[in-house]
Amino acid sequence: MFIQNYFRSIAMAVACCAAATCGARTWSEGIAAVQGTGRNTMTYRYYLPQNYDPDVAYPLVLFLHGAGERGSDNVSQVANHIAGLIDQTYSQYPAILVAPQAPASTNWYTSSTRGLAGDVLDRIIADFHVDADRMYLTGLSMGGFGTIDYLDYYTHIEPGRFKFAAAVPMSSGISFVTDLSQIEPWQDTPIWLIHGAQDTTVPVEQSRDAFRSYSGLGPLDPIDFNSLALSRHPTAVAENIRYTEVVRGGHVIWSPFYNSNELYDWMFSQSLAVPEPSSILLFVAGLVLLRLRVFTNVLC
Repeated sequence: MFIQNYFRSIAMAVACCAAATCGARTWSEGIAAVQGTGRNTMTYRYYLPQNYDPDVAYPLVLFLHGAGERGSDNVSQVANHIAGLIDQTYSQYPAILVAPQAPASTNWYTSSTRGLAGDVLDRIIADFHVDADRMYLTGLSMGGFGTIDYLDYYTHIEPGRFKFAAAVPMSSGISFVTDLSQIEPWQDTPIWLIHGAQDTTVPVEQSRDAFRSYSGLGPLDPIDFNSLALSRHPTAVAENIRYTEVVRGGHVIWSPFYNSNELYDWMFSQSLAVPEPSSILLFVAGLVLLRLRVFTNVLC
């Protein structure tokens, strides 16, 4: 949990007076702390959309960086080819973008780091008008594994605390952080896996195995790349799960995708809210019910 006085006196002060710009977008920063552990802190940045209106509920995107950006400088986590993500969620797809920084020598799926990231998210939700039906996860490399881990954790361990409408893990996988047998309870969450076929840092088999598990394929079953997406890269689709493989791509493949409208069109179309039936559908349903009643009366 937060040390409230610590957070208010330091983190919020920093957020108010340390504003800077990344391209055209203004960012603010804060520090999360866990009570009783002076060294366990997490720096983070958050970006509000253009012309932020507190009366409007905005989607939230939680971005988890890779292993090379760990630390406490509160800069590295947004400096590894994610300018597209920062720019796109500013005006074209207005959203609150949250970018925490994992402490050095940790990863996203340890309990302490996951707890700090959760505290950051709690604070953002408390301070800003977030659309709870449209919260999204994305991450690259270590952050992609964290993305999968958070879907699993907040389904099995802390259900109800956070619920994500969609996730986009890149250059990552699943078997390092999650028991494949535990997928079923949260496989309804729309997920878009993206990986380079020539990745020598995280083997592409990680994402292939994840797609097979999500879609119900066997471990040796071939993947049917029967679609094209994201600059015409081969893509496999199975219900809510899709997997795009960059044939000549290595590990660092995320920049063009974070610049792609197609990615955001898909992600921001996902919502936890159940759409209300339209008036036309209600009218048709009423006619069907009326006909059934008439038919039943005739038979009687």
